[in-house]
Amino acid sequence: CERVVSFLRGTNPSLYAGQEAADALSSFLVQLSGETVQLATDISPSTAEYRKLGTLMKNSICDNKSLSDFARECGISVSYIKQLFKEYAGIAPKAYYDKLRVRYAAEMIEKNIPISEIAEKMNFSSSNYFSTFFKKHTGQVPTKFVRCSEQ
Repeated sequence: CERVVSFLRGTNPSLYAGQEAADALSSFLVQLSGETVQLATDISPSTAEYRKLGTLMKNSICDNKSLSDFARECGISVSYIKQLFKEYAGIAPKAYYDKLRVRYAAEMIEKNIPISEIAEKMNFSSSNYFSTFFKKHTGQVPTKFVRCSEQ
């Protein structure tokens, strides 16, 4: 991502900067398409439950829900949610949900929405707690956030 940004900003004097940026983007797209194909061909009941959970999480970004809330909404146990995410996402469901929330917050930061407004909209108890949450996941405080450092 740094190579792409430096190329776009014109800060990389290398003759190969454009090719490096294109290679990085190409690699990302290949990885992304592979994940999409894998999900599209698997239609088992557990896949449907995983997709339902993913959709619920995406639609609940501002609600700050717990795994128990999602389990109740789907009529399944928290341990089964953890099992599904381990199998399909390779990460814990809480980490997945937090990533969604951080990405959404980053989009609002890029739109210059005040931190206090973001914290309130996303149901954080305070701007300070939101900043702590954001820094934990990005390594940067919201006021210094640079999109490329997102993981």
